[in-house]
Amino acid sequence: MRVRPLAAAAAATTLATLIAGTAAVATSSYADTKTPTNLSIREARQMILVGQANVISGQLRARHNGALAHETVLLLAKTVNATDWTTAGSTTSNNRGVVHFRVSPQETTRYELSFPGDSTHFASQSGVVRTEVVQQLPTAIGVEVSPHSITPGGSADIRGRLHVAQRTRHPRPLPNQQVTLKLQNSSDNSWQSVSSAMTNDNGVVRFTVTPAATSTYALFFDGTDRLKSSESRAVTVWVGQPTALSIATSAPSVDPGSQVSVQGVLTQSGQPLAGQSVELRARPAHQKHDFTTVATGTTASDGTVSFTQSPIVDTVYRLLFRHTDTAATSVSPTATVFVRRATSLSIRNDNGTIRGALFGPQNPLANQTVTLESSPAGANTWTAVATQQTGSRGGVGFPVSPTSATDYRLTFAGAARFQACKSGVVTVGNG
Repeated sequence: MRVRPLAAAAAATTLATLIAGTAAVATSSYADTKTPTNLSIREARQMILVGQANVISGQLRARHNGALAHETVLLLAKTVNATDWTTAGSTTSNNRGVVHFRVSPQETTRYELSFPGDSTHFASQSGVVRTEVVQQLPTAIGVEVSPHSITPGGSADIRGRLHVAQRTRHPRPLPNQQVTLKLQNSSDNSWQSVSSAMTNDNGVVRFTVTPAATSTYALFFDGTDRLKSSESRAVTVWVGQPTALSIATSAPSVDPGSQVSVQGVLTQSGQPLAGQSVELRARPAHQKHDFTTVATGTTASDGTVSFTQSPIVDTVYRLLFRHTDTAATSVSPTATVFVRRATSLSIRNDNGTIRGALFGPQNPLANQTVTLESSPAGANTWTAVATQQTGSRGGVGFPVSPTSATDYRLTFAGAARFQACKSGVVTVGNG
C-alpha cells in the first residue's frame, strides 16, 4: 500500500479532530455534506525521446455536478527506480475542470493526478500513466501486396507503412523517411536492393514490381539518430501461367433446405487443369459481408469441380483457385441462388365466382399465375380449368357454373422467388 502526502495529511486531520472531542461530531456531520469527486488522467504520448516533452492532462468532476473549475490539482511523479511519489507540479482546473501539465522526464516516469479536496468536495486521485523515455524510438513496417498472384508480364503493388512501434490502436506514422524495397535471392536468401522511396504524411510508401518469376520481397528502414531500424515481414508475388474459372448452378432458386449444385471448370491457357484445389466461397446476397470459404473440392481430369449446397437464405457463390508455382490465381464470376419465400392461397365461393388471394411472407403477390382446378365432389381427381394473373392485391376470380356438385381449388406453381402452394377446397353445386 502506497501512502501519498495527501493521505498522511488526512490522517493527521482525523487525529486532531478526535482529540478535539465535541468538535469531532460537528466535523463529521459537516463532512457528510461533501460531494464525492473523480479525477481522470491521460498522456499525449506513451513514449518519448530524451529531451522531448509530453503532456499529462485530466479532468476533475463532482458527482451529479459535472466539471469542477478553479480547483487546485497536483501532479505526482515516480521515476522507474524510485520508491516514493513526489509532487512534480500544481495547477488550477479551467472552466471545464481540465488541467494540463507539460513534462520533460529524463527517464521513464509514472504520473498521477491528485485533488486535495476542499470544504465541500472530497479529495480524489486519478489512475496512473507511464511515459517511457528512450534514446531511439522503436519502429515497425507493415506490408501488404496486391495482387499476390500475377501472370507473366503482370505487375503487383507493394505497400508499406512505417510507424512507431507502440501497442496502441493507431500507432504514430513516421513521414519523410526513406524505405528500401529489397528482393530475396533464391540462391542464398540474401537481400538485394530494388528501389527506395520516401514515406508520405501517413508514413506510407508504395512500389510497383513486375517480376519475371515468383519473387519474395521485404521493406527495410535503416533508422536514424532518433529512430531504430526495422524491416517488414516477407511477401511473395507468385508468377504463373494464366488460368480461368467458370461457375454455374443447377437451378437459379430452390425451396428452403433443398439442394443445389454449384459447378465450375478450371482451365490453364485454354486446357483443363486437373487435380487442383478449388474453394467454394459464399456470402448472403442482401447483406454487406465478405466471401468466406464454405467447401473445398478437387478438379477432375476435365477440369470440372462440383459442390452441393443447401442454402437457407439468398446466397451469392464464387469459385476461387489459389496460385501454385506454375499457375496463377483465378476467381470465377458470381452466381446467385435465391431461396424461395413461403406463399399462401385463400379461396372462397362468391355467388358462383371462385375468388382467392395469393400472399408471400408479408405482402400480396401481384402478376403471378394462379390456376383454377376442379374435381367431381369427393373424387379428388383434379383437372386444370383456367388460369389468371393476380391483381395488385394478389386477387383472382373465376366464374363457375357446374351442372353437378364440384370441388374447386386454386394452385400456384411457384416462381423464381416464391414457393408453390395450394388453397383449400370449396364445393359448388348440388349433388
